[in-house]
Amino acid sequence: MARKVNHTAIILAAGLGSRLRPFTNDTPKCLLRVGGRRIIECVVDACEQAGIEDIVVVVGYQANKIRRILGDRVKYIMNNKYDSTNTMYSMWLTRKHCKGKPIVYMNGDTLFDPAMLKDLLDHPYPDSMLVDFTGKLDEEATRVVTQGHQLRIVGKDFPVSISTGECLGTRKFSARTASKLYDQIGKVIRRGEKKSFMHGILNQYVKFNKIECVPTGDHPWIEIDFPHDLERAKEIARRINEKPQVLIFAAGVGRRLYPLTKNKPKALLEINRRTLIERQIDICRKLGLSDIIVAVGYKEHEVRKLLGRRVKYARNPLYAETNPMYTFWCARHLIAGRPLITIDGDMLFDEKILSKIMQTKHENAMMFDSAAKLNDEAAKVVVKNNQIERLGRSISIDEASGEYLGITRMSADGVNVMLELCREILDKPDWKKAHVPWTLFSQRMHMHAITSNRLPWIEIDFASDFRKGQKMKFKRGLKR
Repeated sequence: MARKVNHTAIILAAGLGSRLRPFTNDTPKCLLRVGGRRIIECVVDACEQAGIEDIVVVVGYQANKIRRILGDRVKYIMNNKYDSTNTMYSMWLTRKHCKGKPIVYMNGDTLFDPAMLKDLLDHPYPDSMLVDFTGKLDEEATRVVTQGHQLRIVGKDFPVSISTGECLGTRKFSARTASKLYDQIGKVIRRGEKKSFMHGILNQYVKFNKIECVPTGDHPWIEIDFPHDLERAKEIARRINEKPQVLIFAAGVGRRLYPLTKNKPKALLEINRRTLIERQIDICRKLGLSDIIVAVGYKEHEVRKLLGRRVKYARNPLYAETNPMYTFWCARHLIAGRPLITIDGDMLFDEKILSKIMQTKHENAMMFDSAAKLNDEAAKVVVKNNQIERLGRSISIDEASGEYLGITRMSADGVNVMLELCREILDKPDWKKAHVPWTLFSQRMHMHAITSNRLPWIEIDFASDFRKGQKMKFKRGLKR
């Protein structure tokens, strides 16, 4: 496995956005809202979801407004000459913080699917950039000429007819290459050319060096430069938001695994030197699911210390006396109105299981194992006509169709229905004992049943499960 590279992210957000007036008369364009969120919040989210912890934002125009919105999520570098310089000068200002480090830099006015940034960072060549080879090109686009997937020219001052794709302005460089680029920028700055763009620097560099172009594929994106881009951006945001979020339940105490869980939640138990929750997150991201929420409670500081800003968090302060229903409710502010996949944090499973529920045409679905050896402790399901009818441990073994795997998928409407069911349960005196009401949910929404077809999985509830998990083998290499 390749060694993980810890990039520093640079987000360029200093400009006036004059082409977007009157929307930017008193607001930086990176703070314009698209699909209910500010553009730069989406960019920072994407960086955090990709596992980047060191994020630098170059600010200038209306800098204090950006600082108020992002707070201490990022570091700031001020470009006081924002009204007379361009991207190259903003990059130059980051040199003290970033020189000698691998970097990935992007524009603060570009809305994109977070999976694209992960694709770029995962690309094996250290000096790479995102390029859309499928879009329609025009004179305003920052275009590229490539040979294969290798960059030859980038910019706007050559014919559209020879262009092979559009550059997003999102690029990564090794520490060595970044140092070379900073040195080259310094020479241009000292010549007094502060209004230059990064294109010229890159075009000089590729005369003797290699930059790989990483295709964006079918991932949606848009650079927001003109008022008409804002309308198109709403559709892009809708497409991005159609991709499910992931909610991982990791709040419980795990009493049945004590003393293994004395100092950590069971989601942090290690199977062959990798925690359960890291394995789950790796699988999610491999399948393009980058918007991940972890529900925490017991020893939450251990989870936060391990995962950092790679995920969002929903906190259950009553983890010691409640069950997963209340944990789901505690995530309501993050999950309402969005498609969702839920995963129990104590699950060890083959990546093809999650792939199956991702690929189903059914908006609401649940994974189950029709071949499982059932016992009284198992969360059993009754399936009729490929629909989940009931779920619970109290179902008799004779009546059960199989065992629940701890993985579900819900539509945006389904999430809202589940939250309404939880709210109704909270009005009852015994609400603290309630589990997620899947049986009630299946009575209101069709819940399609998907069998695991003997793919390997195990729920880690007891020490014996933990020992079995250490011996399990999983096939690698799920096709992307």
